[in-house]
Amino acid sequence: MSIYQMRTYHLASESAVPDYLAIWAAHVSSLAEFDVVTHGFSPVPGNSKAVVALVSFQDEVDPDTVIRDYMNSDGFRNDMANFDMSQIEQVDTLLLAPLSAAEGSQTMTSRRGAKDVGRLEGKVALITGGARGQGEAEARRFAREGALVYLCDVLSEQGETLAADIRAEGGSAQFKSLDVTDEDQWHRVIDEIDEEAGRLDILINNAGTNARRSLTDTTRETWDKILDVNLTGQFLGMQACAPLMQRTGGGSIVNLGSTAGIMGHPVAAYSSSKWGIRGITKAAAINFAPMGIRVNAMHPGVVETPMMDSTSRLFKNLVNMTPLGRAANSDEMAAAALFLASDDASFVTGIDLPVDGGFSELGTYGEIWNRINSH
Repeated sequence: MSIYQMRTYHLASESAVPDYLAIWAAHVSSLAEFDVVTHGFSPVPGNSKAVVALVSFQDEVDPDTVIRDYMNSDGFRNDMANFDMSQIEQVDTLLLAPLSAAEGSQTMTSRRGAKDVGRLEGKVALITGGARGQGEAEARRFAREGALVYLCDVLSEQGETLAADIRAEGGSAQFKSLDVTDEDQWHRVIDEIDEEAGRLDILINNAGTNARRSLTDTTRETWDKILDVNLTGQFLGMQACAPLMQRTGGGSIVNLGSTAGIMGHPVAAYSSSKWGIRGITKAAAINFAPMGIRVNAMHPGVVETPMMDSTSRLFKNLVNMTPLGRAANSDEMAAAALFLASDDASFVTGIDLPVDGGFSELGTYGEIWNRINSH
């Protein structure tokens, strides 16, 4: 039966708390090498200069000896390389009475308080386009579910602010500047994640762009930009991430497409990029299956995001054609991405998942039916 220990770290300043929470995110995988399981870590309510962590050790071991061995390891030194140890003024430890599995399921609750807490516990996720919109919602949800989230974007100021906000709420997040069209930047980011976290379990290829032009009004420059961000960016991301995923036991890739890639659409460049995502997703699913990496695509319909003007005629007409009668919010997209990223979808690969309120499958005939029966 496991031995549980609550560890409270008293820090010299409030400003050290976000940094030390980030350190604990790195500790999770390093401690696991010493058979120490991290069940959660967060700021201490009512104490703005403290961090608490709940860990468990294997039965019949001395926790103090295990921690001492860990603190003498290269993993610990790497985790703490960028943190001033003098900021840790005191560490209080409290051994907790062990619980049976049945007792634990009835009495232990997570710091996050959600029903499906821990669906990504101990996993490392990279989310492109993570600074706002759907990417932001995914980053927040994945962090609440226990993942260490690397949110990547060209919007550095927004990304840094979001990562700090997630850490302040008790989650684990770091921002990395990334232009998804730049192969060298992809390799830099993956090398940094490998060095900091030692693994990668999830890639959410969320970054995208659009320019609503008909085929004859689309310049070559616009065509290249949309294809480069929406399709080539996902290609480069999967190429860069797959080796680290394979080395650390496999994982899940979720490519963000669109209903513009599963039905006819008037914007040639955008639609072409999204149809391309379907093809590359299926190719990658075949290529990566022997590596233990699942690859799926999800296709949002109309969603309230910064890319969509909710006051426009386009938005209103899309909502009118959606059988559920409304636009989705970003949290609903994050929930679908969570399913595909998590072990709940462990036998799902190569699929196209429309998350569109019935728009692609039901919209046309649904609208005709409504018109006929409204008279």
